[in-house]
Amino acid sequence: MSLERVFAGARALLLDVDDTIVDTRGAMVAAGARAAAALWPDRPGEHHAMAQRYYDDPQRWFPRYASGEVPFERMRAGRLEEVATAFGLGLPAEGHVAFEEAYAPACRSCCPRQRGRSSPSACSPTPRTRRPWSSSRRSVSSTASTSS
Repeated sequence: MSLERVFAGARALLLDVDDTIVDTRGAMVAAGARAAAALWPDRPGEHHAMAQRYYDDPQRWFPRYASGEVPFERMRAGRLEEVATAFGLGLPAEGHVAFEEAYAPACRSCCPRQRGRSSPSACSPTPRTRRPWSSSRRSVSSTASTSS
C-alpha cells in the first residue's frame, strides 16, 4: 500500500517516539527475541539480550539511517551483524532475510495498536524512500525517533 493511500485525508501525523501511546520498545524487543530465536535456536537463554542489544543500537545505525548516510536495509543489516559479533555468532546464509521475515510479523503482533492495521510501523521492513510530508499540503507535526 502506498504512503499516499495510507495518509490520504490526514490532517495531522502524530509520531509516538517515546513509548507514550504505543510500547514500541517492548514490541521491538519481543519481536527481536523471536527473530533471534529463528536465527539462533540453539541459544534460547540469550534471545532477549540479543534483541535488547539490537534495539539499543550501540553502533548508532539508526541515526546514520535517519540522516541519510546509510539506506534502511544497511541499517538493519548493520544492527544484526553487530548483535552477531557481540554474541560471538555467525550469521546464517540469508540471515538478514530470515531475521526480517520473523521480526516484522512478530513486532506487529506484539504491538496492540498495530494489530490488524496496514499502516507502517517501526517494525515494518518497508524502507522510507522519500519523505511524503515534505511536499504535502497537510499539516504534519514530526519528531525524530532514535529507533527503528
